[in-house]
Amino acid sequence: GKNQQLKRPQIIQRQKAQQRTSAQKLITFASFAPPSLADTKQKFIDTYPKPIPAVYNTVLQELLAQAHFQCNSVTFQYDEIYALGLSSAFDQILDGYEFEGKEEIFEAFTRAVNLDPGQIRGDQKMMEEWVSK
Repeated sequence: GKNQQLKRPQIIQRQKAQQRTSAQKLITFASFAPPSLADTKQKFIDTYPKPIPAVYNTVLQELLAQAHFQCNSVTFQYDEIYALGLSSAFDQILDGYEFEGKEEIFEAFTRAVNLDPGQIRGDQKMMEEWVSK
């Protein structure tokens, strides 16, 4: 008897806390209005209007779409590992790109998904140095 009486209020408190958390999440989801993928792609094109060869642009647009959905997820949290992954994928895609403007493309790409290119490159460098130790 006594143990059940002591445990029950704790369970009820946890359930009420979870309900509040769910209500807060619902408010967050309801007020969450990310840009459309079309808006993100247009932002990229406006920032870097020069043509990119199709062999690079096709894959780059796929990465942009993926980054768009990741960065505009209500649960997204930027960290150094994300920076390393995104910048590494970008660099691999444009590895053989022999035209000018690779870093300008990176800046347009990251700004299109509302990320700071300087922070990403800095975090990438820090992670690469840390891993190589």
